Amino acid sequence: MKRRNFIKKSTLAAGAIPFATKVNAKTSMDDSTTFKLKYAPHLGMFKNLASEDPIAQLNFMADEGFTAF
Repeated sequence: MKRRNFIKKSTLAAGAIPFATKVNAKTSMDDSTTFKLKYAPHLGMFKNLASEDPIAQLNFMADEGFTAF
């Protein structure tokens, strides 16, 4: 095998690896429809991300996937 062909093929293969991992990661995220963390949210937990308003915090929690309060 010529060095030029080897470099071309290895560069193409190395360039395809990040793309393949991103595609696989995205499909695995789509498969999980339920929230799987082992803790419950509380008021004030997301005040920096939502706001001080309790209703906005509840909406943020629901958007993040928490199913119970």
